[in-house]
Amino acid sequence: RNADLLSNQIAASQTADISPEQVEEFKETFKHFDQDSDDQLSKLEFKSCLSGLGVVELDFEGGDKRFESIFSKVADGSSTVDFQKFL
Repeated sequence: RNADLLSNQIAASQTADISPEQVEEFKETFKHFDQDSDDQLSKLEFKSCLSGLGVVELDFEGGDKRFESIFSKVADGSSTVDFQKFL
């Protein structure tokens, strides 16, 4: 638990305006949507997360330009989003 707290404090110090408590909340959210527990959010997992948070609506037809824009910025050329990018 202390290692998690220290990890959260380090992550918070690297990300402006986010407290260690907020990092812990983000980590819990990230883990909830990381269905295969590989410490990466696939495109579908990330979309489910954003939908669950009310940021985007689920669109199974693939026409969600807002999501595509967010994903390309956050993933930064990758096919997945790790926790650091998620922050």
